[in-house]
Amino acid sequence: MNKLRVFVADDSHVARSMLIRMLNDEEDIDIVGEAGTTQSSVMMLDEVNPDVILLEAAISGGMSIARLIRSIKDIKPYIRIILCVELNVAPEMMKAAELWASDVIRKPYNKTNLLRAIRNV
Repeated sequence: MNKLRVFVADDSHVARSMLIRMLNDEEDIDIVGEAGTTQSSVMMLDEVNPDVILLEAAISGGMSIARLIRSIKDIKPYIRIILCVELNVAPEMMKAAELWASDVIRKPYNKTNLLRAIRNV
């Protein structure tokens, strides 16, 4: 069985660890890497070659979330990007990012919804 290769990008170490713990026991998912900034996320793409990126909408690192998603899609257009957002995220940020993201999930995370979004390939 081919496992889904998942990359976690969030500037909160606690949030990254929580997502990784939620997914570690899934037999069809392999966590291939994690990053805490926009720049490190882009730099690691070739190395880890993920199928899916769980991307925190408010990740820090010097570029807007919409620009980051466009950069990822320019490099590897086949990658599914699941945008992880707070309930109170700014509507204008959501509109820009949703144009490029494959799916959007809200925090706090619900494991069933998270797995459904990841597996919806």
